[in-house]
Amino acid sequence: MKRQPSVVIMMPNYNSASILYRNKSLLEQCLKSLKRTKYGNYRVLVADNSSTDQSGRIAKRLGAEFLVKRTKEDYGGIPKTNNFAIKYIMKRYDPDYILMFNTDMLVNDPYWLKKLVETAESDKKIGLVGCKLVYPTGKIQHAGMIIDSAPRNRGRAEPDDSQYDEVEDVDGVTAALQLMPNAMIKKVGLFDENFRNGFDDTDYCLRVRRAGFRIVYDGRAEVLHLEGFASANSPDQSTRDRSFYGYQFSYVYFAYKNLGFLGRIKVICTELLRSVISVEDASRERKAANIMLRDRKLWRIKVSIRAIGEARRTYLANKS
Repeated sequence: MKRQPSVVIMMPNYNSASILYRNKSLLEQCLKSLKRTKYGNYRVLVADNSSTDQSGRIAKRLGAEFLVKRTKEDYGGIPKTNNFAIKYIMKRYDPDYILMFNTDMLVNDPYWLKKLVETAESDKKIGLVGCKLVYPTGKIQHAGMIIDSAPRNRGRAEPDDSQYDEVEDVDGVTAALQLMPNAMIKKVGLFDENFRNGFDDTDYCLRVRRAGFRIVYDGRAEVLHLEGFASANSPDQSTRDRSFYGYQFSYVYFAYKNLGFLGRIKVICTELLRSVISVEDASRERKAANIMLRDRKLWRIKVSIRAIGEARRTYLANKS
């Protein structure tokens, strides 16, 4: 019988054990749901960024390897944690695939991983594989990414009427759940560690495509995604504040790195506006009719201006 390709499921984590979803630990529910997976050659690794809760105890009790990244830096540099774990995995296990998997994901389909690996194995030119992600409401959160001056998830907040059930090439797939072949990682490299909260995966998708690889969305596989739940429901206000700042910084840095002058201006104006209004959430599509005012508007404007300035300086300092 042919050996199944080896997969290491890598989960970046920071205090997810103390975040409650339906009165139970988010990390614990995520790890328990992964045990439903019907695939014979995978292991789970929790890449932890110096959590202060019971993440390590829960991960080990549920059979996951627990890798701790000790750092004096403010939490928010998710790509640094990802890169730290990927380098460790490649050196220790050298698996056929690494699968990025957020702690706010819940598995229901036992064969989700088998489907993704089958798709990846169908063509050596496939560099990334993602799948359908849905909200608890049943609406779609992600059916691949559309990458332009306003990167976004295809199908977001749409009812799931099987309109995204095919296997097809897309602009990108979110790193919330992203299957990465070993050969692709060795050619493309790791994530850009200048990103803070978001858009590192969008940037990586562009790099994967520039390297000549395909990016494929497999609509046959579906996983529940509590998008943004961990950061929005953290008991620590400073963590929630860093999440807002990190998103603003990352989008502007992405614009400076990947877009032209007009695209950069558009993104900067968008983020200044986004500091005072919101146009979408898990149940609302991105459109004018769904505009809502944010709280702490003056603070958010100040944070947005600071993030825009730092993103520009970071880009210029790292420009080759």
